[in-house]
Amino acid sequence: MGQAARGAAQAAGLTVVDLEEPSSLSALGHDWLELAARCDGSSYFQTADWVLSWWETIGGRPRTRIGTWRAASGRLEAVVALSRDRERLHRRLPLAVPVYTNAGSGAGAADHCGWLVSQRGEEVAAWLDEEIGSSALLVRSVDPDWPREALPTGARMVEATTCPCVALPLGGRSGGPSSGFLRQLQRFTRRLDREGVSFEWVPPGQVDDGILARLFELHRQGRPDGGAAFGVDQLPFHRELARRAGPGRGPAAVLARRGESIVGVLYGFWWRDTFAAYQSGWDRSYARHGLGNVLILHALEFAADDGAHSFDLLRGTEPYKYRFGARDRRDRTWLVPRGPAGALLVARHRARERRRGGGSSARTPHELRRHYELERRLADRLRHSTAEERGRLYSEVYDELFSSVPDHPQLRWRADPSIRSARIEKHLRTIAHFLPRGGTYLEIGAGDCALASRVVPRAGKVYALEVSEEITDGAAQQAKLEVVITDGRSVPVPPGSVDVAFSDQLMEHLHPDDAVEQLGNIHRALAPGGVYLCITPNRLSGPHDISRLFDPVATGLHLREYTNQELAALMRTVGFSRLRTFLTFRGRTVTAPVLAAEALELSARAAGPLGRRVARTRPGSGALGNRIAAVK
Repeated sequence: MGQAARGAAQAAGLTVVDLEEPSSLSALGHDWLELAARCDGSSYFQTADWVLSWWETIGGRPRTRIGTWRAASGRLEAVVALSRDRERLHRRLPLAVPVYTNAGSGAGAADHCGWLVSQRGEEVAAWLDEEIGSSALLVRSVDPDWPREALPTGARMVEATTCPCVALPLGGRSGGPSSGFLRQLQRFTRRLDREGVSFEWVPPGQVDDGILARLFELHRQGRPDGGAAFGVDQLPFHRELARRAGPGRGPAAVLARRGESIVGVLYGFWWRDTFAAYQSGWDRSYARHGLGNVLILHALEFAADDGAHSFDLLRGTEPYKYRFGARDRRDRTWLVPRGPAGALLVARHRARERRRGGGSSARTPHELRRHYELERRLADRLRHSTAEERGRLYSEVYDELFSSVPDHPQLRWRADPSIRSARIEKHLRTIAHFLPRGGTYLEIGAGDCALASRVVPRAGKVYALEVSEEITDGAAQQAKLEVVITDGRSVPVPPGSVDVAFSDQLMEHLHPDDAVEQLGNIHRALAPGGVYLCITPNRLSGPHDISRLFDPVATGLHLREYTNQELAALMRTVGFSRLRTFLTFRGRTVTAPVLAAEALELSARAAGPLGRRVARTRPGSGALGNRIAAVK
């Protein structure tokens, strides 16, 4: 940081220290804990106890700088511990790339571990931007409500981690185990009692070396791999956490004892009104009595008795968690993809999404199945409706979809500024190739008008078509931009007035009858020589909706996917005279006769199963994608 920048930072209340010895940060540690206690929704993994213990032990003392922001009164408002770390590109390969990351994440498997930023989000982002320079920043496992504005420009979400949680006390509206499961656990408890097994709660500050050593021993005995992921190399870390514990914070446990012997341990961390269940181990000779589940039941009851309102089961979607009435929350991992490491991490993220069905990497099989069944039901409503009914159904169906599936891939990329910005910039270059300055532009399916608003400076008039006023609500008001509400088929703009019409990922969502009618209306809206730019996925590389994971053809809300040949035939039917395919690459748009795309499709068909497999790869799907410029 330059001298001028340091002066400005100090005036803004910023202090930066290099972490060398945690003992030198005792004053900061107190303020850090006080800030964590003030921040709604904070976790134990954000506290100085966790971060400093991690740094001293399993973190390996990485190079770490701590930025703090204080109010004029001296009250701490934000603390950011930024570590230099390495991120493996694949868990089975030794190749790792250098990144900056949030201290306390990674080794130790912390959840909800974003930096504490109660205020000063923009100032934090500016400091991070300068600190990381041209290096990648990977902010692991932050709470969904963590302030996104604290990240530098260009951050994108690359992972979501499911962390089930049970509301306390059990029962009533908060849910909990089913009555049948609860009765079973109570029977197991009585059997264990007859064998002399009792349960006790060990609050923060009372977890000692004996309990920790027995936890690691029992955990190792119960795992086929010997408990490698939670091995004795982590014992010094947990001893340090226990040493730092205080009233109402730190390691706590539920013990199952038979006489003086500990036969089961459920170990976790208490913070504010939450107990986070971190690890467990129990004597397998009690498996017939369900000791593992009985430990959880007693932990739920002990935590509720001590005033907890939440029992966090942390990362993982193991079925047993949902038997206790857990509900999902999802941590996010954010990447600022700078330098070669950033490019490699982006490629890793894309590979994972392709392998797991496009945007499904963070979702469980149960969640994917639920999404699929909902989308099929909604699609059937549209398929079997009349034209008049579909006028209102389109908006109703998508409102229900997005409210019921909050982690839908479309919502994820719309919420990711970097992906969203890249798509808009690419479309702008395509549109600029066809739209004369001062011309009239029409966008069908304009959404929040982000793209249409960017076209305004080039155009004389911009029409933004949508099926719902709620979708376009909040769009920037501009003199040359007119929002037009449609029923999904009509194009209510002056006939013969449009120079360029554009749609992206729209045709496949329309009922086939509506698609033909809409194409005719777009043709009427175009001026002579006007062009309709239509981008839609190709059936040969599909399905491209959620049914890709379940069916050989689209059965979700892609009501019909088309090949280039099929789409070109429809366009000729409504009167388009000349058809070309187009591609925008590295800022340049090139066109070719649509026959070239049709020939590529014929080649893919002729290759049989191999052609289909190639078509479903990223390069194959990109090459086959329908991108037609239809001229009136």
